[in-house]
Amino acid sequence: MSQLLVGSPGLYQLSFWYSARPGTGATNDITFTFDGSSPVTLLNGVSGGAAHNWQQYTTLVNFDGNGLLTFSATGISDTYGGSLDMISFTSPVPEPETYAMLLVGLSLLGFSARKQRAL
Repeated sequence: MSQLLVGSPGLYQLSFWYSARPGTGATNDITFTFDGSSPVTLLNGVSGGAAHNWQQYTTLVNFDGNGLLTFSATGISDTYGGSLDMISFTSPVPEPETYAMLLVGLSLLGFSARKQRAL
C-alpha cells in the first residue's frame, strides 16, 4: 500500500496502529519505506492471537515536501497481511507562520486592552 505525500518541508511525525491477522503464528511482520529509504521492519515476529492485538508505532521523519510512503507485509503469511489503521503524518513542530500569527493576535489583544483602559 502506497501514498504520495505532498506538503511543506520539515520534521513530521508518522504514526499508525498495526495488528497481526488473528489466528496466525509469528508471520505477520510489516515494513515501511519513505521516499525510497531502506525498508524499516516493524513488529518483527508478531503472532496473531485469537483477536486483534493493536500496537501503535510512531517515528519522526525529515520530509522534503514530496515523498512516497509505502507499507509492505512480510513474513510467511505475507499474502494475507495484518490490519493497518489510523495512519497519520503530521507536523509536530509549529511552522514560523504559526508563531507570527500568535504574535499578531497577542498584539491586537494588548492594543485592545490598552485602548479600553485609556477610555
